[in-house]
Amino acid sequence: MPGHITSSSRASDLIHVLSDPIQYVRGIVTNFAFYGYDRETSAIRPGMTGAGILPNYKIQKPSRPVTITVGSLRFKMTATPGQTFSGRNHR
Repeated sequence: MPGHITSSSRASDLIHVLSDPIQYVRGIVTNFAFYGYDRETSAIRPGMTGAGILPNYKIQKPSRPVTITVGSLRFKMTATPGQTFSGRNHR
């Protein structure tokens, strides 16, 4: 698919399509620092729909295994905690 961003993409791979790259990246870095994400273990996942000029994004912490018990049933799952932000206003 043309324009597809891979999971190994970097911000520099999408800078050319952003309407205001400096402000966009500034907003991401501000949220990253404000919410105390660990730069060694957290990841930024840009949205992959729309024209890409102000994509929404998610800042994720590392995935971790969780077990949910419902009655006598146990379900093993993987949780990936994080927050999703609007690319337009970074809220």
